[in-house]
Amino acid sequence: MAAKTRKAAVAPLNGDVFPASDGPALQFVALDVIDMPEQVRTVFDEQSLAELAADVKVRGILQPVLLRTPVDGRYRFIAGERRIRAARIAGLTAVPALVGEVTEEAAEDMQLAENIQREELSLQDEARAIRRLYDRLKKVDRVADRVKKSSAWVSKRLALTYDDFDWRAKKLLEDGITEDVELLQCVAKVGELNQSHAAVLDMNIRQGNAGRKEARAVLAELKKPAARKVPSSSVPQEDSAAVQGEVSPPSTGKRGFDGRIALWELAENLRHEECPPVAELVNEFSSDQQTAILDVCRDGFEFGSSCAGLEALALVRRVAGLQASEHLEDWTLAAFTLGAFGMPFELGTLLAEVRIAIRNA
Repeated sequence: MAAKTRKAAVAPLNGDVFPASDGPALQFVALDVIDMPEQVRTVFDEQSLAELAADVKVRGILQPVLLRTPVDGRYRFIAGERRIRAARIAGLTAVPALVGEVTEEAAEDMQLAENIQREELSLQDEARAIRRLYDRLKKVDRVADRVKKSSAWVSKRLALTYDDFDWRAKKLLEDGITEDVELLQCVAKVGELNQSHAAVLDMNIRQGNAGRKEARAVLAELKKPAARKVPSSSVPQEDSAAVQGEVSPPSTGKRGFDGRIALWELAENLRHEECPPVAELVNEFSSDQQTAILDVCRDGFEFGSSCAGLEALALVRRVAGLQASEHLEDWTLAAFTLGAFGMPFELGTLLAEVRIAIRNA
């Protein structure tokens, strides 16, 4: 008598997906009653999807999808979009699903967690997803906690979503030339310093002659004092665009610089022992850029200034109130300290205080 073939075990379900009080239930749900609202992922690998569909046709869906409790007989999809698509391709009429009550916000978080943690999203989809989370949570470190990534990882993707992010870097991403976020950041920084060099670098990347290493070399060369003396405006804009045979978009008066992103990156750098001296970090930025960075934490400095001269106990109470009122960024207390003790509100002084705070944490 032939031995029975055992089916592969269903992957363990995460008991924390739905609140226990909502009584999540595992059941089979017909595909035609599942609504698929706009999802985090906009790009699918068709070959990978076809391979998954072939596997589903043979073994079925082994891991349940996540659905919200039905309204008027229809279920709202939360997570498992590839499995649902594959099931439809394979000709299935129903899929196993874990069904429970969950808020819209929690549903979006689940979608982000599933896609980002499995690294299945395109960089553009990742950036859009991070922007949606940031718009709701308002703090980079909160977003980082939610998606289980570092603050630097989050801030680099968030930078891609700003309207004034370097147009060449955006075009490289949109055209599918590269999804290397470090390379795109480097292209953006080169563009801030010299449009002619940015045009040549863009062309070399498109032709496969330059990558992260070459881009960093161009940026390092431009950051040398001698290179800084040659303004990018000395090269006619039409000449730099002509390298690719295209016309540069009209200037918006912005140069792709965001003070908050720069401050996040500076704080992240200060966490590492090999970080350069504060004076070197400051010299990387123009006077206008330093002002933009300081503007990010100006409220904290002004609040500290309003506390200047208070007795120790009163000052401690103000600090305690500040900590209780919001989730603090690395620089919030540093800016407060500068104001409270009459210290200069300068980038170097601020970064020195941030470094002390980080290393004493």
